[in-house]
Amino acid sequence: MPSASSRSGPANADKITQILKVIELEKTDDVKRPYIKQLLTKNLKFPLPHRVSKAAGTKLFTSKRPSTFY
Repeated sequence: MPSASSRSGPANADKITQILKVIELEKTDDVKRPYIKQLLTKNLKFPLPHRVSKAAGTKLFTSKRPSTFY
């Protein structure tokens, strides 16, 4: 049986990513890109828009769908 890479052909050729160099930064001033600088802020939080609550004592199977928007 042929491998998955031989069956993919040229259609997936543009999805290849190569990591050229990995370094560790000592100072935050060494960061050059603005989309990475915004991740360096203290107390960074990400929104959790679709949280499903796991309340104690609830049934495993219910007759309605859960509401995940708050």
